[in-house]
Amino acid sequence: MPYKRGGGRQCVVVNCTNNQKNLYDWENGPCEVHKGLIAKDCPCLVPFKFHCIPAEGEIVFSG
Repeated sequence: MPYKRGGGRQCVVVNCTNNQKNLYDWENGPCEVHKGLIAKDCPCLVPFKFHCIPAEGEIVFSG
């Protein structure tokens, strides 16, 4: 799905600019290390990954 505007997932860490559009652009752009390959087809690791925050279960507070 091409991104023309904002939207999608984004990082919740203060001052972090990682979002789904940046990840999409990286996956569909050329790999900087392996010339001639699209980033999603090369063996390089993804620059960042989103993690789900559990919506259910026990909430643990440490204090």
